[in-house]
Amino acid sequence: MKKTSLALILAGLFTLGACSEQSNTNANNDVVKQMPQDKTPTLLADFNQRLDIYREVTLTTDLSSFSK
Repeated sequence: MKKTSLALILAGLFTLGACSEQSNTNANNDVVKQMPQDKTPTLLADFNQRLDIYREVTLTTDLSSFSK
């Protein structure tokens, strides 16, 4: 009986610990390094020369099964 109670308590503690918010992840750190909060994004000086790498595409996904 005591082993079962202890196992349930430990399982509950692990479950609660898994629900806590993660403090710092690599993805969040990368975003912060790339774009600091106090900086405004700017275009590169030669952005006009790189526009030809983009292509126009038509999206054909049927979204009618999703709710609004």
